[in-house]
Amino acid sequence: MKFLISINSIGFNVPPELLVQVIKHIDTGNAVEGIELNANVFDGVEREYLMRMAHATTANGLLLQIHAPGPETHCASDEKIDRLLETYDKVARITGQPARVVFHPVSSANCELAMELTQNYIETILLKIDNKGLLIVPSLENLNDTSHLARLGTKQIDSLLANTGMGFCWDVGHDVISGNDSYRLPKGLEKSLENVHIHDVSDTDHCPFYHFNTDFVKTLRYLEHIGYKESVVLEININKLNASSTFQRYHEYIGNLMMIRSYRQQWLVEDISSTRGYKGQEVV
Repeated sequence: MKFLISINSIGFNVPPELLVQVIKHIDTGNAVEGIELNANVFDGVEREYLMRMAHATTANGLLLQIHAPGPETHCASDEKIDRLLETYDKVARITGQPARVVFHPVSSANCELAMELTQNYIETILLKIDNKGLLIVPSLENLNDTSHLARLGTKQIDSLLANTGMGFCWDVGHDVISGNDSYRLPKGLEKSLENVHIHDVSDTDHCPFYHFNTDFVKTLRYLEHIGYKESVVLEININKLNASSTFQRYHEYIGNLMMIRSYRQQWLVEDISSTRGYKGQEVV
Protein backbone atom coordinates (compact mmCIF):
# COMPACT_ATOMS: atom_id res chain seq x y z
CA MET A 1 0.00 0.00 0.00
CA LYS A 2 1.04 3.58 -0.66
CA PHE A 3 0.33 6.17 2.04
CA LEU A 4 -0.65 9.74 1.18
CA ILE A 5 -1.96 12.83 2.94
CA SER A 6 -4.86 14.99 1.77
CA ILE A 7 -4.62 18.75 1.24
CA ASN A 8 -7.46 21.09 0.29
CA SER A 9 -7.92 24.84 -0.05
CA ILE A 10 -7.45 25.33 3.71
CA GLY A 11 -3.77 24.61 3.09
CA PHE A 12 -3.42 26.69 -0.05
CA ASN A 13 -2.02 29.66 1.89
CA VAL A 14 1.36 27.95 1.52
CA PRO A 15 2.77 27.84 -2.05
CA PRO A 16 2.86 24.24 -3.33
CA GLU A 17 6.62 24.25 -3.87
CA LEU A 18 7.19 25.39 -0.27
CA LEU A 19 4.59 22.98 1.12
CA VAL A 20 6.34 20.04 -0.52
CA GLN A 21 9.64 21.20 0.98
CA VAL A 22 8.04 21.54 4.43
CA ILE A 23 6.69 17.99 4.17
CA LYS A 24 10.03 16.61 3.01
CA HIS A 25 11.84 18.44 5.85
CA ILE A 26 9.49 17.09 8.54
CA ASP A 27 9.13 13.61 7.09
CA THR A 28 12.58 12.23 7.82
CA GLY A 29 11.22 8.67 7.80
CA ASN A 30 9.61 9.00 4.36
CA ALA A 31 6.15 8.15 5.67
CA VAL A 32 4.45 10.39 3.10
CA GLU A 33 4.51 8.83 -0.36
CA GLY A 34 2.27 11.40 -1.98
CA ILE A 35 -0.47 13.99 -1.79
CA GLU A 36 -4.13 13.89 -2.73
CA LEU A 37 -5.10 17.44 -3.66
CA ASN A 38 -8.69 18.66 -3.46
CA ALA A 39 -8.83 21.66 -5.80
CA ASN A 40 -11.70 23.38 -7.58
CA VAL A 41 -10.40 23.61 -11.15
CA PHE A 42 -13.14 26.12 -12.03
CA ASP A 43 -11.40 28.60 -9.74
CA GLY A 44 -8.36 30.00 -11.53
CA VAL A 45 -6.23 30.26 -8.39
CA GLU A 46 -6.96 26.70 -7.28
CA ARG A 47 -6.44 25.35 -10.80
CA GLU A 48 -3.02 27.01 -10.94
CA TYR A 49 -2.20 25.57 -7.50
CA LEU A 50 -2.99 22.07 -8.82
CA MET A 51 -0.74 22.48 -11.86
CA ARG A 52 2.13 23.83 -9.76
CA MET A 53 1.66 20.98 -7.27
CA ALA A 54 1.94 18.49 -10.14
CA HIS A 55 5.37 19.91 -11.00
CA ALA A 56 6.46 20.12 -7.35
CA THR A 57 5.49 16.57 -6.41
CA THR A 58 7.00 15.12 -9.57
CA ALA A 59 10.29 16.95 -8.98
CA ASN A 60 10.43 15.58 -5.42
CA GLY A 61 9.46 11.98 -6.12
CA LEU A 62 5.99 12.16 -4.59
CA LEU A 63 2.76 10.78 -6.00
CA LEU A 64 -0.09 13.16 -6.80
CA GLN A 65 -3.74 12.17 -6.74
CA ILE A 66 -6.73 14.43 -7.23
CA HIS A 67 -10.03 14.91 -5.44
CA ALA A 68 -12.56 16.44 -7.82
CA PRO A 69 -14.82 19.30 -6.67
CA GLY A 70 -18.37 18.37 -5.73
CA PRO A 71 -20.49 17.34 -8.74
CA GLU A 72 -22.91 20.20 -8.12
CA THR A 73 -20.23 22.49 -9.61
CA HIS A 74 -20.27 20.80 -13.02
CA CYS A 75 -22.48 17.70 -13.45
CA ALA A 76 -25.25 19.57 -15.31
CA SER A 77 -22.81 21.07 -17.84
CA ASP A 78 -21.20 18.99 -20.57
CA GLU A 79 -18.72 21.80 -21.23
CA LYS A 80 -17.66 21.94 -17.56
CA ILE A 81 -17.14 18.19 -17.40
CA ASP A 82 -14.92 18.48 -20.48
CA ARG A 83 -12.88 21.25 -18.82
CA LEU A 84 -12.57 19.22 -15.63
CA LEU A 85 -11.33 16.08 -17.35
CA GLU A 86 -9.00 17.92 -19.72
CA THR A 87 -7.35 19.58 -16.70
CA TYR A 88 -6.75 16.19 -15.10
CA ASP A 89 -5.32 14.86 -18.34
CA LYS A 90 -2.86 17.79 -18.35
CA VAL A 91 -1.82 16.87 -14.81
CA ALA A 92 -1.15 13.33 -16.03
CA ARG A 93 1.11 14.67 -18.79
CA ILE A 94 3.12 16.59 -16.16
CA THR A 95 3.48 13.69 -13.72
CA GLY A 96 4.03 11.09 -16.42
CA GLN A 97 1.39 8.74 -15.06
CA PRO A 98 -2.41 8.48 -15.23
CA ALA A 99 -4.23 10.91 -12.96
CA ARG A 100 -6.04 9.03 -10.22
CA VAL A 101 -9.15 11.09 -9.50
CA VAL A 102 -11.81 10.69 -6.80
CA PHE A 103 -15.35 11.83 -7.62
CA HIS A 104 -18.31 12.23 -5.28
CA PRO A 105 -21.71 10.81 -6.21
CA VAL A 106 -24.48 13.31 -6.91
CA SER A 107 -26.57 14.02 -3.81
CA SER A 108 -30.29 14.78 -3.93
CA ALA A 109 -33.45 15.03 -1.84
CA ASN A 110 -34.06 11.27 -2.08
CA CYS A 111 -31.98 8.17 -2.71
CA GLU A 112 -33.72 7.14 -5.97
CA LEU A 113 -32.98 10.47 -7.64
CA ALA A 114 -29.42 10.51 -6.29
CA MET A 115 -28.87 7.05 -7.80
CA GLU A 116 -30.23 8.12 -11.18
CA LEU A 117 -28.23 11.34 -11.31
CA THR A 118 -25.04 9.59 -10.23
CA GLN A 119 -25.53 6.85 -12.82
CA ASN A 120 -25.76 9.46 -15.56
CA TYR A 121 -22.78 11.33 -14.14
CA ILE A 122 -20.41 8.36 -14.07
CA GLU A 123 -21.53 7.16 -17.50
CA THR A 124 -20.70 10.61 -18.91
CA ILE A 125 -17.29 10.65 -17.22
CA LEU A 126 -16.35 7.17 -18.40
CA LEU A 127 -17.53 7.82 -21.95
CA LYS A 128 -15.51 11.03 -22.25
CA ILE A 129 -12.38 9.41 -20.80
CA ASP A 130 -12.70 6.52 -23.25
CA ASN A 131 -13.60 8.54 -26.35
CA LYS A 132 -10.81 11.09 -25.83
CA GLY A 133 -8.17 8.66 -24.59
CA LEU A 134 -7.64 10.68 -21.41
CA LEU A 135 -5.05 9.49 -18.89
CA ILE A 136 -7.44 9.31 -15.94
CA VAL A 137 -8.23 6.52 -13.47
CA PRO A 138 -11.56 7.54 -11.90
CA SER A 139 -13.12 6.28 -8.67
CA LEU A 140 -16.39 7.03 -6.88
CA GLU A 141 -16.39 7.71 -3.13
CA ASN A 142 -19.01 6.60 -0.61
CA LEU A 143 -20.58 9.39 1.43
CA ASN A 144 -22.84 9.59 4.48
CA ASP A 145 -26.37 11.01 4.68
CA THR A 146 -27.04 14.45 6.11
CA SER A 147 -30.25 15.77 7.65
CA HIS A 148 -31.37 17.34 4.36
CA LEU A 149 -29.69 15.31 1.59
CA ALA A 150 -29.51 11.70 0.45
CA ARG A 151 -25.82 10.99 -0.12
CA LEU A 152 -24.95 7.59 -1.53
CA GLY A 153 -23.12 5.15 0.73
CA THR A 154 -21.28 1.90 0.19
CA LYS A 155 -24.32 -0.31 -0.49
CA GLN A 156 -25.79 1.99 -3.15
CA ILE A 157 -22.43 2.46 -4.85
CA ASP A 158 -21.91 -1.30 -4.95
CA SER A 159 -24.92 -1.66 -7.25
CA LEU A 160 -24.01 1.42 -9.31
CA LEU A 161 -20.48 0.30 -10.13
CA ALA A 162 -21.35 -3.25 -11.15
CA ASN A 163 -20.18 -3.87 -14.74
CA THR A 164 -18.68 -0.40 -15.21
CA GLY A 165 -15.08 0.73 -15.56
CA MET A 166 -15.39 3.06 -12.58
CA GLY A 167 -13.26 2.31 -9.56
CA PHE A 168 -14.31 2.64 -5.93
CA CYS A 169 -12.85 4.97 -3.30
CA TRP A 170 -13.66 3.60 0.14
CA ASP A 171 -13.97 6.32 2.73
CA VAL A 172 -13.79 4.31 5.93
CA GLY A 173 -14.67 7.28 8.16
CA HIS A 174 -17.86 7.91 6.18
CA ASP A 175 -18.87 4.29 6.75
CA VAL A 176 -18.16 4.58 10.48
CA ILE A 177 -20.09 7.82 10.95
CA SER A 178 -23.00 6.19 9.06
CA GLY A 179 -23.06 3.34 11.59
CA ASN A 180 -21.28 0.74 9.45
CA ASP A 181 -18.25 -0.45 11.41
CA SER A 182 -17.82 -3.88 9.80
CA TYR A 183 -14.55 -2.77 8.18
CA ARG A 184 -15.31 -5.01 5.21
CA LEU A 185 -16.52 -4.44 1.69
CA PRO A 186 -18.85 -6.42 -0.57
CA LYS A 187 -16.85 -8.63 -2.94
CA GLY A 188 -17.75 -6.48 -5.95
CA LEU A 189 -16.30 -3.38 -4.33
CA GLU A 190 -13.19 -5.26 -3.22
CA LYS A 191 -12.48 -5.91 -6.91
CA SER A 192 -13.19 -2.27 -7.86
CA LEU A 193 -11.14 -0.74 -5.03
CA GLU A 194 -8.78 1.97 -6.34
CA ASN A 195 -8.36 4.28 -3.36
CA VAL A 196 -8.99 4.44 0.39
CA HIS A 197 -9.66 7.47 2.59
CA ILE A 198 -9.16 7.03 6.31
CA HIS A 199 -9.73 9.46 9.18
CA ASP A 200 -11.08 9.48 12.68
CA VAL A 201 -14.60 10.65 13.49
CA SER A 202 -16.22 12.36 16.44
CA ASP A 203 -19.33 14.49 16.02
CA THR A 204 -17.93 15.20 12.55
CA ASP A 205 -15.59 13.46 10.14
CA HIS A 206 -12.06 14.14 8.86
CA CYS A 207 -10.65 14.26 12.39
CA PRO A 208 -7.10 13.36 13.41
CA PHE A 209 -6.73 10.09 15.30
CA TYR A 210 -7.41 11.49 18.77
CA HIS A 211 -10.62 9.57 19.50
CA PHE A 212 -9.94 6.18 17.85
CA ASN A 213 -13.56 5.79 16.79
CA THR A 214 -12.30 4.61 13.40
CA ASP A 215 -10.42 1.33 13.76
CA PHE A 216 -7.49 1.94 11.44
CA VAL A 217 -5.66 -1.21 12.57
CA LYS A 218 -8.54 -3.46 11.58
CA THR A 219 -9.01 -1.50 8.33
CA LEU A 220 -5.41 -1.77 7.22
CA ARG A 221 -5.08 -5.42 8.21
CA TYR A 222 -8.23 -6.16 6.20
CA LEU A 223 -6.80 -4.32 3.17
CA GLU A 224 -3.57 -6.26 3.51
CA HIS A 225 -5.55 -9.50 3.77
CA ILE A 226 -7.38 -8.88 0.46
CA GLY A 227 -4.13 -7.97 -1.29
CA TYR A 228 -4.85 -4.28 -1.76
CA LYS A 229 -1.79 -2.48 -3.20
CA GLU A 230 -3.04 1.02 -4.04
CA SER A 231 -3.25 4.27 -2.07
CA VAL A 232 -4.41 4.91 1.48
CA VAL A 233 -5.05 8.62 2.03
CA LEU A 234 -5.07 10.05 5.54
CA GLU A 235 -7.77 12.70 5.08
CA ILE A 236 -7.61 15.24 7.91
CA ASN A 237 -9.05 18.74 8.09
CA ILE A 238 -5.92 20.60 9.22
CA ASN A 239 -8.03 23.04 11.23
CA LYS A 240 -8.86 20.12 13.55
CA LEU A 241 -5.22 19.56 14.46
CA ASN A 242 -4.09 20.87 17.85
CA ALA A 243 -1.09 22.84 16.60
CA SER A 244 -1.39 26.51 15.70
CA SER A 245 1.35 27.20 13.14
CA THR A 246 1.40 25.70 9.63
CA PHE A 247 4.73 23.96 10.24
CA GLN A 248 3.53 22.42 13.51
CA ARG A 249 0.25 21.31 11.94
CA TYR A 250 2.02 19.36 9.21
CA HIS A 251 4.37 17.90 11.82
CA GLU A 252 1.28 16.66 13.68
CA TYR A 253 -0.37 15.47 10.44
CA ILE A 254 2.67 13.41 9.48
CA GLY A 255 2.85 12.06 13.02
CA ASN A 256 -0.69 10.76 12.58
CA LEU A 257 0.35 9.10 9.33
CA MET A 258 3.38 7.49 10.97
CA MET A 259 1.06 6.07 13.63
CA ILE A 260 -1.38 4.46 11.18
CA ARG A 261 1.55 3.07 9.18
CA SER A 262 2.49 1.13 12.33
CA TYR A 263 -0.70 -0.95 12.10
CA ARG A 264 1.23 -4.25 12.11
CA GLN A 265 2.89 -3.49 15.45
CA GLN A 266 1.52 -5.22 18.54
CA TRP A 267 2.73 -2.40 20.80
CA LEU A 268 0.35 -0.05 18.99
CA VAL A 269 -2.60 -2.39 19.50
CA GLU A 270 -1.74 -2.74 23.19
CA ASP A 271 -1.32 1.02 23.60
CA ILE A 272 -4.72 1.77 22.04
CA SER A 273 -6.46 -1.04 23.91
CA SER A 274 -5.24 0.30 27.25
CA THR A 275 -7.30 3.48 26.75
CA ARG A 276 -10.08 2.52 24.35
CA GLY A 277 -10.93 -1.12 25.06
CA TYR A 278 -9.73 -1.80 21.52
CA LYS A 279 -10.02 -5.40 20.31
CA GLY A 280 -7.14 -5.77 17.89
CA GLN A 281 -6.73 -9.54 17.80
CA GLU A 282 -9.07 -10.08 14.85
CA VAL A 283 -7.17 -9.53 11.61
CA VAL A 284 -10.09 -9.31 9.13
